Amino acid sequence: MKKVAAQVPHLFHKVGSVDTLKRLAQKSHFVWKRVRQSLKNKRNETLFQEAE
Repeated sequence: MKKVAAQVPHLFHKVGSVDTLKRLAQKSHFVWKRVRQSLKNKRNETLFQEAE
C-alpha cells in the first residue's frame, strides 16, 4: 500500500493517505492477506518425523 500511496500524487496530482487508499480498496472488494514465511527448509527432518 505504501508503494501505491507514493505513486498517487504523480498519477492523479492529489495527495492521499494510506488509510484512504485502504478504505477505497475495501469498498471495491479488494482483499489482501499477510504472506507467511515457511520454516519448512529450516526444520530438523528426523525430529519432525519422530514427532508425527
